[in-house]
Amino acid sequence: MPAAQSVERGCQRNHRLPRAERLHLQRDFDRLRKKGRRRTGKHFVLLYEIGGIHPMFGIAVGRIVGNAVKRTSVRRCIRESYRLRRTEIRPSRMLIIARKGSAELSCTDTQQELDHLWKTAGIIC
Repeated sequence: MPAAQSVERGCQRNHRLPRAERLHLQRDFDRLRKKGRRRTGKHFVLLYEIGGIHPMFGIAVGRIVGNAVKRTSVRRCIRESYRLRRTEIRPSRMLIIARKGSAELSCTDTQQELDHLWKTAGIIC
């Protein structure tokens, strides 16, 4: 592997979310769906519970959003928006659900809508 590729991979890993900050168990997703508070936007739904040691974050993007390429693109934009605001987010558990039409948004538009949802929920100031 050329040296340039290994440097790129190293940089990408620095932006990875720690496992402790990711929701990865089905019961965590189910708990937020049943008992979490809800904020809705035009393209996203935020389910959340405030409290805990650190923020925990999950993403759900269904087939209604589009094909696999579009769903992956939406996930990346959501993840990047969270990564940029990560230091400002209060300890909480949150799940972001993408709605139909979210694939047509740019990453900047996605970030603006998520910022609005997080502010109205009181997750960021």
